[in-house]
Amino acid sequence: MSGNKDIDALVVLITEAATAAVTEYHKLGEDVPSLSSPVVHPLDSAVDVIGLRNVLRQLEGACNHLCDMLQPPASSIAKRTLRADPMLMHIASEARIADVLDENPQGLHISKIAEVTKLPAHKLRHVLRTLVTRNCFQEVDTDVYANNRISHALRTRSETRTRYYTWLCAGEGTFSTIMYPDYLRDPEFGPSTTLEKAPWTYAHRRIGTKEDFRETMWTWHGTNPAMQENFNLCMIGRQTADANLSILRGLPWNPDTSLCDVGSGIGSFSLEFLKVYPEARITLHDVPEVLEDARKVWAQECPSAITHGQVQLSPMNFLKEPPTTGHDVYYMRCVAHDWPDDDLRTILSNVRKAMSPRSRLIIQEYILGQMSHQAAARDLAQYGIGQAPEPLLPNFGWGGARRYDMDFLMHSFYNAKERTVDELVTIGELAGLRFLKHWDLIDTSALEFVVADKA
Repeated sequence: MSGNKDIDALVVLITEAATAAVTEYHKLGEDVPSLSSPVVHPLDSAVDVIGLRNVLRQLEGACNHLCDMLQPPASSIAKRTLRADPMLMHIASEARIADVLDENPQGLHISKIAEVTKLPAHKLRHVLRTLVTRNCFQEVDTDVYANNRISHALRTRSETRTRYYTWLCAGEGTFSTIMYPDYLRDPEFGPSTTLEKAPWTYAHRRIGTKEDFRETMWTWHGTNPAMQENFNLCMIGRQTADANLSILRGLPWNPDTSLCDVGSGIGSFSLEFLKVYPEARITLHDVPEVLEDARKVWAQECPSAITHGQVQLSPMNFLKEPPTTGHDVYYMRCVAHDWPDDDLRTILSNVRKAMSPRSRLIIQEYILGQMSHQAAARDLAQYGIGQAPEPLLPNFGWGGARRYDMDFLMHSFYNAKERTVDELVTIGELAGLRFLKHWDLIDTSALEFVVADKA
């Protein structure tokens, strides 16, 4: 032992979490794959991964906390400042380098990769060697690169659709924030809280299109089918990357429930829901152009559900009208974080109009935890939200950082945000809803609401 209380505690947390993570892999009858092996493990696309994600949250938080303690502050600042990971991942994704290497499993020289991708070899080398250092791709000989376990998931045909998730977060996300310092100081855009004055729109006005650019990210997708298709596939990728489907086993669903998927997109969640609960009846609600894409997906993936009327596709603008009535559960996954507070209150008010006294509303989001121990203690007492063991921050620090990364991404896209439980409960109450329960799904959380009692 080191004799330093915090360091010794962190070492114990790391050891416990790593051992528990290996156990989660062994539960499916296979060992942890080597990073150098471009293989798929059953856990990579499993639905119920709450156990694994829980221990990885502790492991990542403790490892980074330990490094930050032992590293001089200037070095920690340099590490945070110099990293170009999002842009490099975007380049690798757009150039489909993982696809190229998938056809050459023994490795391919940088000159050949450059020839196929039509990128200059001497500059592509900068990209790949930096990513290799981050354990994405591998160099099997000098300037000869191959896929490894991580880059293998970037292939276009990977069932995880991670490449499209990278397109949105790294590509559109990087573009949205490139002018952010100027955005903050702009007298018109900086103070605004509306969708029309989000950083994404500002970036387009300054460098992307023209000064009178008035589109939002939503309207832009609506008039650009290729972008809309990528966005749809990104929503599938997010299910695996952020373990969104843990909710299928993490909540006590009624097997023959009537589910209204509000803001459903192409229905990627409902497709998986129907696999687990084949007796369920589902209505998908989204704007007409999105549901046209959904119809094509369901015709290919689950045509009988459409032809037999088990799944209904119903166009709706949830800012202007309520969903269909009579459902047991109204479900919103990663919808709330797309909208500023006033718009979200309108959406929830419309959902409230459709709900009966027996209906439930389930909101699945990247809920922000508390960073002070005093505030975390209040959340524990009021909502039953657990906190990380000390000396970690109550929200697990680095282990829970993705929620905060997503918060900034939603701000940059839509002038929206992720929220604390308190914030969502408050908006829900203003919309006529009563909070029942918080469910910790590790990467995301689920909040359960019912219709508020009339005064």
